[in-house]
Parts: sequence; C-alpha cells; structure tokens
Amino acid sequence: MLRIERVIVFGIAALHILSECSTVSRAASCDVTSTCACKMDDGSGTMDLSQISKSDGTAFFNGIKGAANWEYSYNPCFPFADNKCKNTLVCQGGDVSCGRTSKVNFIITGSTPFAGNITYGNGDVLKGVPRTSVIMFTCDGTVEHDLTFVAEQPSGNYEFKLVSKHVCLTPEPTTPPVTTSPHHQSRANDISLGTILCVCLFFALVTYLAGGFAFMYVRRGVRGKEAIPNYSFWVELPGLIKDGFMLVIHKIKSIRTSRSGYDSL
Repeated sequence: MLRIERVIVFGIAALHILSECSTVSRAASCDVTSTCACKMDDGSGTMDLSQISKSDGTAFFNGIKGAANWEYSYNPCFPFADNKCKNTLVCQGGDVSCGRTSKVNFIITGSTPFAGNITYGNGDVLKGVPRTSVIMFTCDGTVEHDLTFVAEQPSGNYEFKLVSKHVCLTPEPTTPPVTTSPHHQSRANDISLGTILCVCLFFALVTYLAGGFAFMYVRRGVRGKEAIPNYSFWVELPGLIKDGFMLVIHKIKSIRTSRSGYDSL
C-alpha cells in the first residue's frame, strides 16, 4: 500500500512539473540592426538609443565615477575619441578602450519592465586581458537617462547600469488592412452566370473531344477522322439541326394556312 501511495505522489509531481514546463515559452531575442538599436524577433517593437548618443566624435556620457577613482565615458551609437581612446564606445580614464563597435550584442533579460544587457567587446588588451563592457539597461518612462558604474567583474569586464525611457521598446507600426476598391469590386461582379456556364461548357467539350480521341486512337487503334468520338453523330448533326428547323417552319406554315382557311369561311 505504501508503494502505491509513493507512485501516486511521484505521478502527481511529474504531472505538475510537465505542466509548469509547458507554460514556459522561449524568451524573445532582440536582433541587432545597428550599433545602438535592435528589433524584437516577436514583432513587439524596437529599441533605439540614438536619442542618448552623439555623432560629433564625443561621448554622450562623461565622468561616470567608478572604482579606484576611475572615470568612464560612453557613447551608445557612434565611436568617439578621448585622449588615448580611439574609435571606442566605452573609455576608461581617457586611456583604455573598454569596447568597440566591431562586437556588439543585445540580450533581453526581462519584459516587465523591459530590460537587458548590451555587451561590447574588442577593447584594448592589457596584460593579456581584452577589455569588455556590459550595459545593463532597464526601461523607465519617468527617467531621461541615468548611467552608473556597477563593478569590474571579472577582471577586465566593466558593468554599468542604465535606466532611461530611451531604452523602452517602440511598438512596430501596424500595416492597414488591404481593401478592395469599389472599381475592382464592380469588375469582379461583372462576371455573370452565363459567362461561367459558357466557360464550363467549353472546357467540358475540350475534355470530351481530347479524351475521346485518345481513347479511340490508343485503345481501339482507330486512325483518321473516325477517331473523333461519336464521329457519325457529329457528321449527322448539321442535317439533324436542319431537319429540326424545317419541321418547325413547316408547322408554323400549316398553322397559318389553317387560320387563313377559317377566316375565308
């Protein structure tokens, strides 16, 4: 009895775990579109840091206090120069590049609020260690921009925290539904039932003639005009139509003659 109870308990636990796993969906990623922008692969929007960046070769963020009295500069979109720092996005003390445009990556870590990391690689190499930086951003619609130094961990990797309304997602513009103009609708309605019947009759006739000819030619070995299906009928058809018209005309003439006879009486 105890063994049965354990099996039931483990079964319930397994079902619970499976149900929890089924509710976990794949986290959306943000595909890089430029040095400071990315687009969500689930279509939820884009993030663009161009509003907190300069394009004149200088850094937007300056004098960011760090450990050991180091000061850092950061420009999200365009590389800048600061003393010995050349073609960099993150600079330490005007001497060491801590990240360049050649290696940028966006990683989304949260959706409410929208948050993630921007990593910059290919910084200067000091004592065999290449310098890198991580900007841990969080969306806050009430904050213009606030960048602070967090830590150097591990050695040579510099972490910063950026809170700003400019890292929030901008929704993708919606595409209006395609509507058919009244002109096109009227043209579509011009196709009458008679036209449809004529088209169907034409295709049925072509199918009948082609199929019948192939049957007579292949299966029965008939050659020439006799291979046309029901050839004798089609040969006699004009005469039958003529006889039909003549019969109708004869009936009409006989009716008129009988009426004229009654009139004379």
